[in-house]
Amino acid sequence: MGSAINNFQRLFTCLVVVSFINYLPLFQNGQIKLSECHDVRGYYSEFYEDEKGLLLAALNHQSQQFSKNRVIHNAKFGLGHRLSKISNAWHLAKSLNVTRLELQWKDCQGIANIFPRLFGSEYIDVTGVNGTENHNSNNNSKSILISNDVSGYYAASTYKSHQVPFSAKVYKGENSPWLNKLDSDLELCKILRQRFVGKKDVNRFMEKHDFLGHFVVGLHLRLGNSEPGHFATSERGGSGEQEEFVQNMLDLLRYFLESVQKSHPERFTNCKQSLPKKKPLIFLATDTPKFIPFIVTYTRLWGVQTVVMEQMRLDEGTTWYKLKKGEECLQGWHEMILDTMLLSSSDVLISPKYSTFAQILPLPLVFDHGGVLGPHFCEMSESARAMTCLEDKNTWLWRDNEEKMFHYSLLNEDKLDLPVVHALTTHLPDVELSPHYADAKNFIEKEDVGTLTNISYGAEFDPKYRWEVACPDCTDFTFSEN
Repeated sequence: MGSAINNFQRLFTCLVVVSFINYLPLFQNGQIKLSECHDVRGYYSEFYEDEKGLLLAALNHQSQQFSKNRVIHNAKFGLGHRLSKISNAWHLAKSLNVTRLELQWKDCQGIANIFPRLFGSEYIDVTGVNGTENHNSNNNSKSILISNDVSGYYAASTYKSHQVPFSAKVYKGENSPWLNKLDSDLELCKILRQRFVGKKDVNRFMEKHDFLGHFVVGLHLRLGNSEPGHFATSERGGSGEQEEFVQNMLDLLRYFLESVQKSHPERFTNCKQSLPKKKPLIFLATDTPKFIPFIVTYTRLWGVQTVVMEQMRLDEGTTWYKLKKGEECLQGWHEMILDTMLLSSSDVLISPKYSTFAQILPLPLVFDHGGVLGPHFCEMSESARAMTCLEDKNTWLWRDNEEKMFHYSLLNEDKLDLPVVHALTTHLPDVELSPHYADAKNFIEKEDVGTLTNISYGAEFDPKYRWEVACPDCTDFTFSEN
């Protein structure tokens, strides 16, 4: 009897595998979806994608062994800063045609590298334009060593403030190096989302609060935790009373939700027509925990639920950077990434203050919305009484398409603050190649480099554009006539 059951189980397993292989091309081409309410943001199909990826890896396995020429990047400082730098290292690795990016994240005592504890491995295999691994035929394994800054990549606002001239024909064209970099950023963000060790927690939170059945507003409130240092001196926590700022922010958010339900009612339509229209839901990610109770209570007064991911909250005046001890430190990084992933799963991302944290990882995924019209990313004015929203990444970068820009203000006089343009902290390649690029490319491609196995790529703090700002208040790019 037991033998018969085992034979039946083996037969059933074979039938399932054969059926999956037969239908795999249909899944890949999008002809079959996981459900009628397939979520373009990705998480509701995440476990299915895991299983499909494992099967594809088995079907496409190659027995050849390749040397792993690598870019090794050592990141520093906060999460947004680190993500911006590794996006540059990723883009550089693809350009150099190396096979692997190795990431080193330190700062937790007792843990040599926290990156694999957050994303499963310190290695990311580099893919080419055709989606296959860039295998190098050389026998020697060579390394490009980078610490912090990646020479040749700078925050987009840097080009504005230094009035660097760019060719509109080249940089706004079909093969724009900047749009290519934004596509590269999206590719990396998808890899990190897929590999994040806490994605089951993200998925459970989204299911618990029914993200798919709501119009989700991802609100990233970055006012600090009354900590001293650079964040305070730069007045990024607000130049006036924080309480007034938060009150204005919530009033503006209420007006925005009322307006967008009228201007884009399709955004509130459930994918199953039999279901009632979606209600707004606010997911709040903040480093200013003292405002959480007020925001939750205030939005409830006008019928909108605000939810937060449960996590360890620090005493006022301290930051995650102060947590140095192993597992406690690691938990802080883990919880920051949980917030990032949930923000990336929102229908619209709102940034009351400019933030590298918001622009580097959540934003590319929010803009990857499958052509859905209307506002997807919003930036508030200094008073939080006016706001400009953008439909897609091109409009966000260039600000040249009024049909895809949406403006909101509490009173007529607040319209004087429009349009709102935050600092662009996304990193883009310079108009000039890094002086280190040619040496790195020659090192990787040259068959015989003797006993040399690695070279350094640029300074830890790149001096270019760091001083002598020509126009600190400029909000537009400078284009040459050619």
